[in-house]
Amino acid sequence: MSLHRTPSTVLRHLHLRPAGLVAAALALLLGAPASALASDPLTAQFQVNTVTGSAQQAPAVASDAAGNFVVVWESYSSGGNDNSSRSVQARLYDRDGTAAGPEFQVNTSTTNEQKTPAVARNSSGAFVVVWESNHGTSDFDIMAQRYNAAGARVGAELLVNSAYASGTQGQPVVAMADNGDFVVVWKSAGGAGGDPGISIQGRRFRAGTGSFFDQFLVNDITPGDQDEPAIASDGGSRYLAAWREPATSNDIAIRFFTADNLAPAGITADAPQQTANTYPTGSQSSPSVAMGPAGAVVAWESFGGTFGNDTSRLSIQARRLDASGEFIDGNDVQINTYTNDDQRYPSVTMAPNGFYAIAWQSYGSSGNDNSDYSVQFRSFNADGGVLDPADVQANSYTTNAQQYPAAVLAPNGRLLVAWESNGSPGNDGNGFSIQGRLYEVFAPPSNAVAIPAVARVQGSGAFFTSRVDLFNPSGQGRQVDVTYTPRADLGGTPLTEVVSLPAHTQLSVTDP
Repeated sequence: MSLHRTPSTVLRHLHLRPAGLVAAALALLLGAPASALASDPLTAQFQVNTVTGSAQQAPAVASDAAGNFVVVWESYSSGGNDNSSRSVQARLYDRDGTAAGPEFQVNTSTTNEQKTPAVARNSSGAFVVVWESNHGTSDFDIMAQRYNAAGARVGAELLVNSAYASGTQGQPVVAMADNGDFVVVWKSAGGAGGDPGISIQGRRFRAGTGSFFDQFLVNDITPGDQDEPAIASDGGSRYLAAWREPATSNDIAIRFFTADNLAPAGITADAPQQTANTYPTGSQSSPSVAMGPAGAVVAWESFGGTFGNDTSRLSIQARRLDASGEFIDGNDVQINTYTNDDQRYPSVTMAPNGFYAIAWQSYGSSGNDNSDYSVQFRSFNADGGVLDPADVQANSYTTNAQQYPAAVLAPNGRLLVAWESNGSPGNDGNGFSIQGRLYEVFAPPSNAVAIPAVARVQGSGAFFTSRVDLFNPSGQGRQVDVTYTPRADLGGTPLTEVVSLPAHTQLSVTDP
């Protein structure tokens, strides 16, 4: 007798009667690989910053494999010793949205301004924060600080653009692989690769050696000034960069890279840059990218037209790519359903199973916020199917502007959206604060098989053994023996043994 799991299987029953021992009804509980939900709020809106003097702005977020989050932002006050101007602050949260402690200061150098932070985190919880700093000079540099999973600093803060220190460097973003390596890209006035204008530069850090490879040029089309970079990692060796490319009417350019420890830059381009948007007119800007093992998504704001129904002004557009870097969507896909006025500054995020979500700020709302900008999002399954039929309003506090959202979708299906709010439902009434809200986008895949056995014991010490066969999608499998020892005092109470299994496996249970 066997039971084979199909995608729709949630609960099945096996009736096994090992001769002379136990008559048992076994219920095999199989977690769905990722059951789709309309995004369900798990928390109310909450205030992230604990220091409330002056403005808190420009949030960025990241998550580890367990769904533990980190939020970073720029602050005109500080949880540390930096009161010179803007500083970079951070705060850690567990998978349920509970803060692990108060905010803490990221930057060590405190002279002048530290601003526009970005953050990336790997599956084990290590993370890195990057930001702009003009400590000691009139020009801005790009700095980085590493942390372990507990939030303790790893080494001193690092100068990323050490080989090209002249000219202003700005708009840093970062993506991290599961092994702790990371790639920083930024907008640069001067740098590697021979671009005479404003270019997109990059640099890869190797965790095993604790050092950077050579700086490299991201864009391969050099007329005009490039800006607004974005980057994502698939968790392994591949990265996807995006930026605004002004030489061709402000299109969105993308380019894939693969880590290569033998190359001087530690990374090589998979192919020349390509254009993400297909709508032939207007202007595209503010790109955001997300990547997983099976593919990627690029999103942006579009001014002056869409293949969808938003003709008011600015709309949110996106396209999906497969693992080989080929576009899945033939044309741009409009994300926002509310089409009045402006939809701006998308933030796209993808879970390893391919589900993704896009957040943005909307002037007006199909929800209850029509006072100013609000924060909206929609989520999608791995095939691009819509989970949220309409835009979901993240903010419940509706006074003044809610803007510049940052989103991260964890492997457990939980989505954190953070943004800056002019005002707060918490205790920060001094201008802008950092707000957040946690949602569940999909039910997490089961990592266990629970088999309750309700037995009619026919003798003390009776037992039977059932074999659980695990098959991965390639057809290869391994086996785990599960032994039940019903007790004479069981009394009809389920006896449960749990065997840890990889998520998304196909299962069969066979009566030996």
